[in-house]
Amino acid sequence: LERITRIVAAEGGSPGDITKITTFVTSAMDWRSIGQESPALFEEYFKGEFPANSLIEINALVEPGLAIEIEAIAVID
Repeated sequence: LERITRIVAAEGGSPGDITKITTFVTSAMDWRSIGQESPALFEEYFKGEFPANSLIEINALVEPGLAIEIEAIAVID
């Protein structure tokens, strides 16, 4: 999320402008153990309500060796 929040900030936004996050993983089983830490991670970046969040398991990511990719949508006024 660090990279995503930096990109949003570079465009004049803040983490609160992120409305939707989609997380693509190559193993949902692996993510379940890590995913329990998500609330603490989200509290670090987002104040108030968290953005909508979807988790999607896929066969592979474009970059070999990656296990997770995060896509975000931000609405910046």
